[in-house]
Amino acid sequence: PDDKQWVAQSIEGIREYPNARRGLEEYRVRHKNGRECVLEAVATNLLEEPSVGGIVVNCHDITERKLAAEQLSRHALYDDLTNLPNRALLMDRLTQALTRRQREPNYLFAVLLVDLDRFKFVNESNGHAAGDRLLVEIAKRLEGCLRPGETAARLGSDEFALVLDPVHDVGDAVGL
Repeated sequence: PDDKQWVAQSIEGIREYPNARRGLEEYRVRHKNGRECVLEAVATNLLEEPSVGGIVVNCHDITERKLAAEQLSRHALYDDLTNLPNRALLMDRLTQALTRRQREPNYLFAVLLVDLDRFKFVNESNGHAAGDRLLVEIAKRLEGCLRPGETAARLGSDEFALVLDPVHDVGDAVGL
């Protein structure tokens, strides 16, 4: 989304408050080539300054920095191969479920662990690329079994976990 309207409102706010100096603000704008950019801006009202007579806005493009931060955040919480949540995000989801269970004693959730037998054989006999394709396919199938809000996570090379949240009884987990 383009923040042109927000930028206009910010500049109008500076006009209304002549002594105001806006701090750092981030804006998303679309470059003329169609690419979205993130700009960091500082605006200063110098309308009353005879040598300037305007609002000075200093900007610099922080798009690459924002993308790198998003990638680091994604890498910290998701498995690169399968795009499933990793152990760290799984632990967060489990903590949320346990916290809810403490508040609501009748609340139930289930954790299912899936370990692939003879996965090492697949890698050794067919190569790591085939093993990776198999893991990606298994991840898709596991996700396909879940309701919105439930979690499938990759724990290790051939280990997955499913968090069913909420469940009504043991039968929900057994059924899956």
